[in-house]
This record gives sequence, structure tokens and C-alpha cells, in this order.
Amino acid sequence: SYLDENNVLSHTVVVYAPATSLPSIQYLSAYSGCSMGEYFWEKGKDVIVVYDDLTTHAKSYREISLISGISPGRDSYPSDIFSIHSKLIERSGRTARLKGSMSALPVVSIQNNDLTGYISTNIMSMTDGHLFFDTDSYLKGIRPAINSYISVSRIGKKVQDSVMKEIADDLNLALIKYQEAEKLAHFETSLSSNILDNLYLGDKIYALFRQEIGERFTLFEEKVLLSLVLYTPSNTLTVDDIPYVKKRVKELSKIENFKKENLTDNIIKFLVPAK
Repeated sequence: SYLDENNVLSHTVVVYAPATSLPSIQYLSAYSGCSMGEYFWEKGKDVIVVYDDLTTHAKSYREISLISGISPGRDSYPSDIFSIHSKLIERSGRTARLKGSMSALPVVSIQNNDLTGYISTNIMSMTDGHLFFDTDSYLKGIRPAINSYISVSRIGKKVQDSVMKEIADDLNLALIKYQEAEKLAHFETSLSSNILDNLYLGDKIYALFRQEIGERFTLFEEKVLLSLVLYTPSNTLTVDDIPYVKKRVKELSKIENFKKENLTDNIIKFLVPAK
């Protein structure tokens, strides 16, 4: 597997509490994983704890609470479930005393793409953003199936450099236009050239976003790829060219402080296959 090939499991701890285990075991597994993460954090390591998933954790706590005679609250969950999850997630952090850090990545399962559920909205209010994976995106061939319209980053622009901020703004605008163009394409047989251009650009963006297992890019490579898709004429690059370009960018010499103005004709010829 990818984890074995990249030697990830050598520094990974898996706390396993299957569905057949007792509710108390499922409930305590999250705290066990968190405590193990804190142990390595104390050792000066950078740790990430993945809670997969807190919906099941909440259900196990609900079962324990109901057996204990605690009255249920909203959606039959105990009234202190928000406090339970917030205290768990807020055990992560970075301090001046310790060299390392611990980050929490909570996972929440939802049904019927309903993001307004009790547990999901609780977790969203505690975190710095969320990625929403939906079935519709998956069936469209978007892998990973991230819904870019519902996903949110509350600190995104604050940690981006100036070039990436500009690219991100133009990228968001292109995706909004693509969404609007898709709606029109369902009802109209003859589309204007602007709408067709928006559809074509959106297709190229999503082709670029389609990520193979283990595929990753440096910040410089991301800037080059996004600039190539967003700022070159539409006939320069096709959707079918994207896989080739993603491999070709790995051979490109790094340009410090890359901006879209650095995307010269020579670089474009280097990246894009000859027609």
C-alpha cells in the first residue's frame, strides 16, 4: 500500500475500535489516541491525530449516557456532547514550552449530503475550516471528491503568500463561473462563447485537481500549474494535456518568487505537448 511504500506506518499508531466492540471501548479509543499523540508531542515531535470518526464517538457516548439515565437533548444526544468534543479537539496545539505540536483532524460522517446535522455543525464551529467530500463529486470523477463550494478555510488566506492569494481569488471566481455555466448548460441548447469558455476552463481545473494516490506537488509546482490553466489562452492547453503537464512540471527548474509573469512562452512550450 501507499503507507507501506513510503514507510508511514513506522511512525504511525492505529487505535482500533471496530463496530463490534463495546460502546465504552469506542468512546475511550479517541482519548487513547489523543494521549498517545500527547506522549510524542512531549518528546518534541510534530503529531497529527485523526479522529475517524466523531459521529460514531458521539453515538457511543449517547448510548452510555442513556444507559446511565442521563436525559437526551437535541437529536437524542446528551446535552454535554459539544463540551466532550471541544475538550478533546482543544487538547491539540503548540506551546512555547514544547518544541513539537499536535494537530487534530476530526472526521464526521453525514447522511444524504446534509451538512446541517447536529454533530457536524458542532465540529465545524470548533475547527479552522472543513473539507466536504460528497458522492456527487465522486461520481463526476473528481478525486478526491472535495466539494469546493461547501468546503471552507477560515485561515487560508492568512497563511498564503501574495502570489497564491491572487491565484486563489482568480481560481474561486473561475469555479463560480463554471458552476453557473453548468446550470445554464442544462437548460439551453445554444450557449454563448463566454459560457463555453467558462465550462472549458472549469473542466481543465477539475482535471488538474484530479489527484492520484500519493501524488503531491511543491508550492512552486502548484503556482506553475494553476497559472498555466488560468492565465494562458484557452486553445493553448486542453483537458487531455493535463496528465502530461503534471508530470512535466516535475522536470522544471525552480524559479524563486514565481509569479504569473514568469510563465514565459519557453516555459509553456516546455510544459505543454506539441500539437
